[in-house]
Amino acid sequence: SCNTLEMIGIYYKGGAGLIRRNVVRNQITPGHESCQNGMGILVENAVVGTDSVTIENNDVSNFDKNGIAMRLPGSIGTIAKNTVTGLGPTTFLAQNGILLRDSASANINSNTVKDLVYSPDTFGSAGIILYNVSPLLYQSTPSIQRNVVDNTQFGIVLDGAGGVDGGNMLQISSNTVSNSLWDGIELESDLTPTVNGDYINVLRNAVSNTTT
Repeated sequence: SCNTLEMIGIYYKGGAGLIRRNVVRNQITPGHESCQNGMGILVENAVVGTDSVTIENNDVSNFDKNGIAMRLPGSIGTIAKNTVTGLGPTTFLAQNGILLRDSASANINSNTVKDLVYSPDTFGSAGIILYNVSPLLYQSTPSIQRNVVDNTQFGIVLDGAGGVDGGNMLQISSNTVSNSLWDGIELESDLTPTVNGDYINVLRNAVSNTTT
């Protein structure tokens, strides 16, 4: 059975700083792989005004649910030049490579994310996903630029995420997305709290070999 213990390689809670040039491996419990409680790197700051975190040049693999994750509105920073490698086709959980959720914000750029596939196809793994990222709550408009995403179900997903009108649109630009089993880039509009419009720019991306 699953327990409440989270397996986290590097965890910043209520803190700021630099996470650089680490090799993060094996945040997964044998026999409990479907519990979804293992992450390579997690930044979790609830208090708005916390200084930023830079996550760069790390190599993350053999994790359970999320490779690199930032969550809560106080989390702000940069996620750049990391390599995140999933388990490949697996039957026990839908992994995510890089995740922003619950109104965390970051510039996600120049990462390589690959091999995230939930083979039963009832749920989808994502290379880069922004989930419930509201401009009414986050500190700075996120962006997703110049990343390479390969062999995933979803390449890049925005699920309830948006930018701000008047020059602060959320940018998805200059990414290379290949071999997505479902969608290369997917936008789902269900922001919470509700806002009028998503204000997202999708431009200059190269998307190839989507299969469904």
